[in-house]
Amino acid sequence: MHTYASLTAHLRRFGRRRVQILLRTYGSFPADVSRKNQSLTHSPGHYNQPREHKQNKMKYRLIERVNPQDRTQKKWYASPVNEGKISKADLGKEIVGISSLSRGDVSNAIENLIDTMPKYLLMGKSISLGEFGTLRISFSSEGVESPEQFNTNKISRVKVVFTPGVEFKAALDRIKFEKSE
Repeated sequence: MHTYASLTAHLRRFGRRRVQILLRTYGSFPADVSRKNQSLTHSPGHYNQPREHKQNKMKYRLIERVNPQDRTQKKWYASPVNEGKISKADLGKEIVGISSLSRGDVSNAIENLIDTMPKYLLMGKSISLGEFGTLRISFSSEGVESPEQFNTNKISRVKVVFTPGVEFKAALDRIKFEKSE
C-alpha cells in the first residue's frame, strides 16, 4: 500500500524524466494518483514487469534454388526480407526515449562500445553483452602435414561470431513469419 504522499515523494526523488519514462513504458501509474491521501495499491514489482512489445512478423520470400542433396532438381526455400537498416542515431533516439539518459550520453556510450569491442576481440577475448549475447572471433585455416609447415597465410575467413543470450534465443523461438508480397 502506498499513499499519495509517499508516491509523490518517490516521484520528486526521481524527477520529471522518470515520470515520463514510467508513463511511456506502462501507460499509467499502478493506481489512480489523482486523489490525495487515498490509499494506493499496486502489485509488488509492478515497475519491474517487462514491457510488452508489439509482435511484428518477420517477412520472408520464396527463392528457387538447386537442392544441395540432389543437384539435378530445384526446390523453393524461404529467405528473410531485409526491411532496411536502423541507423546508430535512430537507435540512440529510441534509447533516449525509454531511459533517463540524454542523447549525448547514449551517443557517447554507443561510440565507446563500438570503439572498445574490436580491441578485446583482437586480444582473443569473448565479449558478453548480458542477455543480448556474446561476440567472439573465429577463423578457418588450411590443414598441413606437420606444425613446421604451418604459417599464418594458411589462416582465412576471419569473422565475428555472435551467440544470442538465453532471452534473445527465447525471443527468436517466438518469432512469427509472414510471406512478403
